[in-house]
Amino acid sequence: MYLKKKVNRIIFIISLFLIILWSSELYGQINEYEIKASFLFKFGKYTEWPKYDDDFFIITVIGRNPFADSLKKVAATKTIKEKKIKIRFINSINEIGNSNILFIPKTEKKNLENIIKATQSKSILLVSEFCDAAVQGTHINFYLNNENKIRFEISKKNLKKSNLKVSSLLLDIGTEVD
Repeated sequence: MYLKKKVNRIIFIISLFLIILWSSELYGQINEYEIKASFLFKFGKYTEWPKYDDDFFIITVIGRNPFADSLKKVAATKTIKEKKIKIRFINSINEIGNSNILFIPKTEKKNLENIIKATQSKSILLVSEFCDAAVQGTHINFYLNNENKIRFEISKKNLKKSNLKVSSLLLDIGTEVD
C-alpha cells in the first residue's frame, strides 16, 4: 500500500512537471488555455468533494470562454472520479448550479465577489486566473511567473470553508497563499 502511494505520487509529480515544462518550452505551439485545461482535469482528479450523486463530473466556465474547444477535446477522452465529464459554458451566476469546478476567467474579475457569495455554501472548486483572486476567495489561481510559465497558487483556508480537500501532491506543486 505504501509503495503504491509512493509510485502514484511520483507519477503525479512527473505529469505535472511535464505540463509545467510544456507551458514554457511549447508555449508557442500549445495554447495557454490548452495547458490550463490539462491542469483543470488534474485538479479534478486530486480534489475530494463531499459525496455527490451526479451522473457527470461538471466543469463550468462563467463568462467569456477562453478555452475554445480545448476543454471539450480533453473531456471527450477522459473521466474524473470515474464519471464522464460535462463541460458547461454560462453567462450568469444564476446558472452555476451543481458544478464541481467553476473556472473564472480574467473577464469576470469585476464579478468575483458576487461569484464567491453565490458559491460559498456549495462545494465547488473555484479556479481563477487573475492577480490576488485566491486571496479574495477562490481556491486555486493561475498566474504567470517571471519566466512566463504557468503556475498556480492554492488557498487552504478557502478550500476548508468549501469543505474541499486537495491532495498533498497539489500542495507540493502549487504555492500556498495562506
